[in-house]
Amino acid sequence: MGYMDLPELGNENSLELQFQQLSLPQFCVAILEYAVPLLRTGSKKMIMQVLELLAEDLLLIVDAVSEDVWEENSLFGLELKEKLLRVLDSLGETISYHQSNVGSGAADSLILHHRMVFISVSLFTVRLLQTLLPVEKIQFTTIKEYFEFKNISGAEERIISMVIWKGYHDENGTHCTPVVSALLLVDAILASAAPKANIVLPESLLAALFVLSVDMPFSLEYPSIHDSVTAYLEQINSENYSIYKQASELAYSIECTCNFMLDVDKEVGNFF
Repeated sequence: MGYMDLPELGNENSLELQFQQLSLPQFCVAILEYAVPLLRTGSKKMIMQVLELLAEDLLLIVDAVSEDVWEENSLFGLELKEKLLRVLDSLGETISYHQSNVGSGAADSLILHHRMVFISVSLFTVRLLQTLLPVEKIQFTTIKEYFEFKNISGAEERIISMVIWKGYHDENGTHCTPVVSALLLVDAILASAAPKANIVLPESLLAALFVLSVDMPFSLEYPSIHDSVTAYLEQINSENYSIYKQASELAYSIECTCNFMLDVDKEVGNFF
């Protein structure tokens, strides 16, 4: 059997193929776009295969997609950012979907399935976030945001503002040069701390991060991932982070109380 000679491509056809060819970043994001929605199907085999594909895709993303993608203003960069935000939105919805199906009165095997997918998708989502948008890129950009981030009350804020104003003016109301320099330095620090990624994460993802933050079994099994979740939550949603902190402190107090009661019970038992 003889070999068939492939037709030679003309210059025009070759150029057309080059325009139609996906770059590696586009290919990686396309996989995310089409694979993530499949994580809400009922097929266990399908979900396992999709998770394996996403794990391989993440390895490519680490090398192909820079965390500076959020700074891109070209048509290519804007399209990539839009697609990535849709993917993050879909991942947030997927986490919420499987979490809502845990303990819903379904069969034990189905509950186990949803719980395992919930954990797997959550791990992938956090690792994707760590790759594309490291938490250190999300910081306050103004003094007002700094006050909110540090939970500084209105009274404390007024006192700090008064101190700044008094230092900024002398008795005649004229500017004091050394303090002006200090304030300019503060502005420079805040500017350098400003996020390079000027984006707003999807609400579904923020809700999913909050759910993960208060998931005690998840935090015990994956402490480093849980630390990342709370770090994102602290920077992005101070209100939910405050709720998480209160719940965490309450749980710790209950644990300490239970341990104390057990110790007392043992001491009383030994005494008698």
